[in-house]
Amino acid sequence: MKYLRLTFRTADDARKSLRVPDPKDDLTPEQIQQAAQAMIAADVYAPALVELVDADVVTVDDKV
Repeated sequence: MKYLRLTFRTADDARKSLRVPDPKDDLTPEQIQQAAQAMIAADVYAPALVELVDADVVTVDDKV
């Protein structure tokens, strides 16, 4: 399984991480930043997201 982890700073100066499943293989930093800005602008999270502080693609091997 692969996901894009976006970590934001919130209005109360905490950190909030969101997972986006199945990201495209060819995502650019600009596309990630644009998507993060759209999430911030939508203002649908409490406390509000203020800025993107980190983004990375994570691959998890589910085999035990």
